[in-house]
Amino acid sequence: MLCPNCATENVADAKFCGNCGTPLNAAAPEPEAPAAPEAPAAPVAAAAPVPPAVPATTAAPVPPAAPVPPIAQQPAVAPQQYAAAQQPAAPQSPYAAAPQQPYGTPQPPYGVPMPEKTYVVEGSNQTLRLIAFIMNIVALVVIGIGGIATLGIGLVPLAWGIPMTVRSWGVYKGKKPNTVALGVCTLLFLNMVSGILLLVAQKDE
Repeated sequence: MLCPNCATENVADAKFCGNCGTPLNAAAPEPEAPAAPEAPAAPVAAAAPVPPAVPATTAAPVPPAAPVPPIAQQPAVAPQQYAAAQQPAAPQSPYAAAPQQPYGTPQPPYGVPMPEKTYVVEGSNQTLRLIAFIMNIVALVVIGIGGIATLGIGLVPLAWGIPMTVRSWGVYKGKKPNTVALGVCTLLFLNMVSGILLLVAQKDE
């Protein structure tokens, strides 16, 4: 048996080549089967006849369109007027409609004297205030005599006695208000009787 690799002659029952060691009992490749004869092609069927085309129907005539009325020409809008028309109106504030009140008491023009505020004094109130003023005058006279006797030391109470007496005159005339503070100060520092009378009289404030 010849070696298919190196063509060396080997014994008939050898499994391997004695020269190169190639297996000798490998199955030989099977012969290819003969190809089957091709079947004859089927005859081509004849094409079906095409039917004749149907003539298209004639379209109905389209009626003429109705005449369009002329469009009235719009007046040209100026750019400023258009902008004003497009701009939304600002919301009105409820506080803006109310008139603004001046802050505080209105002051007269510069150089014009302020009108004096007067108070109504009548009846028994006027009498009580008059007696209080007279008692303050008497107290001032007594203080003055005491000041002269003490070589001027007793004149110190005149520093507040005179302004309080002037104030009591304004209370009697209705030019100054009669208050509790005035009555208490007169009672403590000037004359007890006039202070009580001012406290009993009607208060203006």
